Amino acid sequence: MIDNDARHTPGPWKAVEAAYNPPGWLWVQNCPGALLADVHQNKNIPLEARNANARLMAAAPELLEACKAVLAVNPLPHGMHERRGVMAMVEAAVAKALGND
Repeated sequence: MIDNDARHTPGPWKAVEAAYNPPGWLWVQNCPGALLADVHQNKNIPLEARNANARLMAAAPELLEACKAVLAVNPLPHGMHERRGVMAMVEAAVAKALGND
């Protein structure tokens, strides 16, 4: 099953504008001034995509918790192939987030 040992920086994380960056650039932080990720190093990625990446990263702790909750309350009954496939995707994502992939 999935290891519950979260080794990442605790959430919540937020995608916010940094005062010293150009307007419209988002970065990921877990408290005011605590940078977790700057997604603007690659200028070959459009600004909208970089900001979407920041918002996705900011949602990571909540997404991980939601996936863990789904796994906890939805045991896999035999014969449910579609559900098993979805649950395998959730389990793989949680494992990757926890470094167990």
